[in-house]
Amino acid sequence: MPPYRKYVRKWFLLNAEVGPAPFSPADVANLELWLDGSDSSTITLDGSNNVSQWDDKSGNSGRDAVQATVARRPPLGTINGVQALDFDGIDDLLTVTHGSWANLSSYSIYGVVSMDDTSLAFRAWIGKEATVATRKFIIGNDGSTGLFYNSVLETVNVSKASTYANNVPVLISAHKDGNTTARAYVNGSASSADTTVTTGTEAADIAIGAGAVGSYLWPGQVGEILIYDTHHDNTTRGLIEAYLKAKWGTP
Repeated sequence: MPPYRKYVRKWFLLNAEVGPAPFSPADVANLELWLDGSDSSTITLDGSNNVSQWDDKSGNSGRDAVQATVARRPPLGTINGVQALDFDGIDDLLTVTHGSWANLSSYSIYGVVSMDDTSLAFRAWIGKEATVATRKFIIGNDGSTGLFYNSVLETVNVSKASTYANNVPVLISAHKDGNTTARAYVNGSASSADTTVTTGTEAADIAIGAGAVGSYLWPGQVGEILIYDTHHDNTTRGLIEAYLKAKWGTP
């Protein structure tokens, strides 16, 4: 066998053993924010083992989630044994600095979360508002439904009973197509009909573990958050939700 053929054969054998690379959220275009609680390399802990910074993995710059106030930093927890951040529902939250990328006329937002106490009303695991009138989005629950808000007058409601239960991890995705329609999905299944919505023009920072900076504070765990600045079709949504489900063990 000529020497070069031996090396070519070895290359093919090695690549056959390795197989295709695993799916990554970064394989999908228009990824604006990726926070992954399972990745310890993205988490900075202070002297009390609370999270002072959660690094963005999207490849964009200046989008890390931070908390400068020591008393407001969440500790680590788990979701189905996988490392996550554990927000107390009292004062813990992180913020991502607003930029033009976050204007989000269309979006697909994914989150893996768990709620400690569903009796607490008006709580959110992500949001962007300074005033209700200019609200961009809030995803969480109110007193009777699981929901995500798009503006002061427009909400997309889903069944709270099938969305949040105490200490039960859930995969939520919220999708908005321009100023036309929005829909929510819970564990991969549609939990609302297409709803006509509008959104505000909010320039506030994005809150993680809250619906706004200082309000709607989340009592529970946040494992992973993905934000894309486009509305995903069912095929793309299915790819991302399958990745999250396999990783976090959601239903």
